[in-house]
Amino acid sequence: MASTIVSETIAGLPKQLAPTDDQWSTTVEQCKLPKTVREIALKELREDENTREQCLLAFRQWILKNPDIQNVDIESTFLLRFLRTKKFSLPMAQQLLLKYLNLRQKYPMYFTNLDCLNPAVNDLIDAGYMFVSPFRDNHGRRVIIGSAKGFDLQKFTSKDLGLTHMVTYETLLNDEVNQVMGFTHIGDLASISPAYITLFTPNEFATLIKWGEVTFTYITCLLL
Repeated sequence: MASTIVSETIAGLPKQLAPTDDQWSTTVEQCKLPKTVREIALKELREDENTREQCLLAFRQWILKNPDIQNVDIESTFLLRFLRTKKFSLPMAQQLLLKYLNLRQKYPMYFTNLDCLNPAVNDLIDAGYMFVSPFRDNHGRRVIIGSAKGFDLQKFTSKDLGLTHMVTYETLLNDEVNQVMGFTHIGDLASISPAYITLFTPNEFATLIKWGEVTFTYITCLLL
């Protein structure tokens, strides 16, 4: 059976135009984290300059040599999302990346054309369905607040819901401080009803929950 080809974007360039192994091996990337966050990353994630550089180099080489992965972003900020989640265990980060890419490929409607100016996404944010607090919690985590009553079942679709979540998470995960400190997700589900389940097929719902938990392991949930 032929293997599945996973294709994403690599800084807007085809994979064959990406930097070579030799080019990456001579690239020294400065850590973008503030000193206090670097100290937390060292203590909690085992991240230091040498570990970060060696893992990034090995991760890129693995991606560029893997025939089943095409056109994937190999910039440090993107790859560090997976390395930091798995405390710089390269094999575990590689598996997490594959699951993430497979989720994007299986449900492209939730991952393409991510734009907060999309009318439906903008309306959901304005309605308070999901928004990000300007303040962090006592542990330095970014706080994401959501309220089910902001989602009108007569107006919005599962695609609108998915895009709103992905716009939020993908934007926040581009901030390396958030990658280290993580998130607290506060959700008001008081108005939720069984009707919300009809937004997805049973298979879609089960898959999104299972893969979403694995892929977005940065989030601490506090359900009210």
